[in-house]
Amino acid sequence: MKDKNDKKVFYSEKYGWSFPGKYILFAIPAIVGLMYFENTLINIILFLYLFGCVIGFIKGDK
Repeated sequence: MKDKNDKKVFYSEKYGWSFPGKYILFAIPAIVGLMYFENTLINIILFLYLFGCVIGFIKGDK
């Protein structure tokens, strides 16, 4: 039996909206940006952003 708090999509004050695949969706612009931009500074920023998305995907919001 499912609990009332066992929803797949929910909002929390600490993490904002939480749903399956959130960090994968966040990582898509970083991957596209890494392929598109040639500027080293922009690539470093996008890589750090992508690294944060990977950590968020592994650790999750809970």
